[in-house]
Amino acid sequence: MVITYAWGDMLTDMIQPFWAIAMLAVVKLEFREIMGWLMLVFFVYAIITSIAFLLLGFI
Repeated sequence: MVITYAWGDMLTDMIQPFWAIAMLAVVKLEFREIMGWLMLVFFVYAIITSIAFLLLGFI
């Protein structure tokens, strides 16, 4: 249950990536330049973790 909660929290961090603010200043990128990639990672991560937790819930 705790792992599911932690992975769900990681999922929301991809929607609002405040962790990336300092990193963007270092590499001189704007927030909108990485948002498309983060949404791609968000959807892939959401699908994989949802399937994994659904399958592991039946074991």
